[in-house]
Amino acid sequence: NKKDSKVIYCGINSNDFKIDFIGKNKIPLILFPTFIHKAKGIYDVFEASKNLLQKGVKFKLVITGGGPEKELLEKLIKEKNLEKDIIVKANICDKDLKKLYNQCDFTLYPVLKGEFGLVLLESLLYNKPIIYRNDGAPKEIMKNFPGKISFDNVLDLEQKMRLLIENPRRRVALGRGGRNYVLKNFDVKMTAD
Repeated sequence: NKKDSKVIYCGINSNDFKIDFIGKNKIPLILFPTFIHKAKGIYDVFEASKNLLQKGVKFKLVITGGGPEKELLEKLIKEKNLEKDIIVKANICDKDLKKLYNQCDFTLYPVLKGEFGLVLLESLLYNKPIIYRNDGAPKEIMKNFPGKISFDNVLDLEQKMRLLIENPRRRVALGRGGRNYVLKNFDVKMTAD
């Protein structure tokens, strides 16, 4: 019976996430923490980023993590001469990842098949807007968050990225409230009760 059922979400320990810096970079910094694999939407991000950079839109994209397609991704980046704008950092420690979360202007979560991703919650804990694929668990996690930015395809992702890149005030406004949203809905104290 649905009335007797309750969904219990994964929780996150919000005490591990301290806001030290609000990303206000002259050239926007986008963070994509991931496992480099096609199921994580890596090629959608590459295509959207390549298209924007070729149109003269200025930003830096940092992709953190390793994976079976890291070398192929690095090859694609090099073939298009985008090494200065799209940076892959493998084997990054938690301290450096937290620093990047603090420094970035927004994050990406383009995972296919919409798994429950802590990247969504981590981004919100840092009050960062996040562009996510409108599917599965991310759609469920973000359904009540007023600053949500979802996409359905590469062109949509490109448009949403451009919107945030070119609108610093909007980035801040969309990210605002993320931490409180996680504390209210996904903090480990809430989910463990």
